[in-house]
Amino acid sequence: NKNIIISLVVVAIIILGVAGIYLYGTDLQSTQQTSQSKTKGTVVLGVTDAALSMGNVSSILVTVNKVQIHSQTEGWVTISDSIKQYDLLLLKQSGKIEMLAKTDVNVGNYDQMRLNISKVVIVENGISSEAKLPSGELKIMGSVIVDSNSTATAVFDFIADESLHKTGSAKFIFTPVIKVETRRDADVQLKSNNEIKVSGGKVKTSQSVGMDINGEVKT
Repeated sequence: NKNIIISLVVVAIIILGVAGIYLYGTDLQSTQQTSQSKTKGTVVLGVTDAALSMGNVSSILVTVNKVQIHSQTEGWVTISDSIKQYDLLLLKQSGKIEMLAKTDVNVGNYDQMRLNISKVVIVENGISSEAKLPSGELKIMGSVIVDSNSTATAVFDFIADESLHKTGSAKFIFTPVIKVETRRDADVQLKSNNEIKVSGGKVKTSQSVGMDINGEVKT
């Protein structure tokens, strides 16, 4: 009987020990997850267009295949590498902002944004043709401040009528002219058809930039 009691006590001690290790590991994992969530924030990027009348041009189809932001500590961080196409004139007609990318990143001050544009197709009088791009890399200086459990935004407002040019040989050249606005601690509503509405927060960057014929982007 004494041996049975001792055996039961030993088994109970082992069970309690295993339970304690499990609970400790669970608490540790929970603490780590909480700590990680406190060091992350959300970045939302959007595209819109405020062009004037474009005459016989009915569509400007811009294909973006990568979006990145940069900081001194993180380097270049990829926000999206999905291939997405935006009809700038359709955005102009609707007046909406379409979501370009959304993801969680480490908190901090990001000082540059980069869009990789792979193709621009122009539809004029029902005929499609590809416009020449001086550079497929559109690098923009601007402050995107990401706070813990908060949302930072950047909206790229293409000005299509200033971006599109036609040569004497009737070829199109697309040198993007964009108004960029970034906000810290913003409110973002995701609506239907990938549309977003940005409000509140504090505006950190509001400027227009343009690419020249050599592919350089200047304020």
